Amino acid sequence: MFSVVIALYNKAHMIERTLQSVLNQIFTNYEVIIIDDGSTDNGVEVIHQLTNDPRIRIISQRNQGVSVARNRGVKESKFDYIAFLDGDDEWLPNFLYKIKEAIEKFPTAGMYGTSSLHKDFISGETFDSTIKKYKNKITKGDCFKKTSLLPHTSAIVIKKAVLFTIDTEYNVFPIGMKVCEDWACFHRIALIQDLIYIGIPLGIRNNNIKGQITGLSEEQRSKLYPDVIEYYNLVYRFWMERKKSNPYFIHFLRYTLRTRFKHLVLSKNMAIIDLMILNLDKGLLNSIEVQLYHLKKISILSVLYINVGKIYSKICKYVY
Repeated sequence: MFSVVIALYNKAHMIERTLQSVLNQIFTNYEVIIIDDGSTDNGVEVIHQLTNDPRIRIISQRNQGVSVARNRGVKESKFDYIAFLDGDDEWLPNFLYKIKEAIEKFPTAGMYGTSSLHKDFISGETFDSTIKKYKNKITKGDCFKKTSLLPHTSAIVIKKAVLFTIDTEYNVFPIGMKVCEDWACFHRIALIQDLIYIGIPLGIRNNNIKGQITGLSEEQRSKLYPDVIEYYNLVYRFWMERKKSNPYFIHFLRYTLRTRFKHLVLSKNMAIIDLMILNLDKGLLNSIEVQLYHLKKISILSVLYINVGKIYSKICKYVY
């Protein structure tokens, strides 16, 4: 029923925990496809020492990035539902069982996911991402109306036939992107398919682990902004091509975009502000925003405008 796709790159220190969480699933009708994306550590050897389970396939390729690895996993899959799991995250034992239950309840949907426990791997502190309104429920949700509704990548399962509608070659994760490649995939799917949200934290997102993008410095993060811009443009144009299918989408996109601009304005990162204004699709910014974001000496006006815009979106219940 499920093809579990794990993109692996230099996660020898975590892959045993990740894979063991799959092997511990109470629902056992699955295969595991591990795409070793040119790792230089002994992650593959760790897997071989852990298990010789015939449901597991390891496919090695030269390093081409997480998007290529995930896309390759989808292409190699045999089952109708694709579950994505990062090489440093985990599932609780009933993750796949609950997803199966959601599929049986909503068989025509295209995307299913659970809330997660966000765990700081250093301090051990854990945050439950479950939205209170949906706690212990299995229900349809709109991730463009509730900004935090979209499950984490390692807690999402997608119908393979839906991925085919996005790209007939299954290149659904934009190649070359190092950040936002997951949102670029999942938000396009959410525009044309129902998302079924399970308000039970069955995924474990491990943070503060060696090799994660979340550990990058502010300067290193700035170099990733071309990918952020590509994400916004890609999903916006997809929405336009589908004749503006979801009325909440544009408010969601502008809300999250203004949050990014607020951070950039407060940190006075004019180089990235200019980069975004120059390269974002013109439909995403209005002329007032473009002028305000350029005002270096009175950034307070920009922040005020952003805050008013976000408050307006919430008052009108476009997002909450």
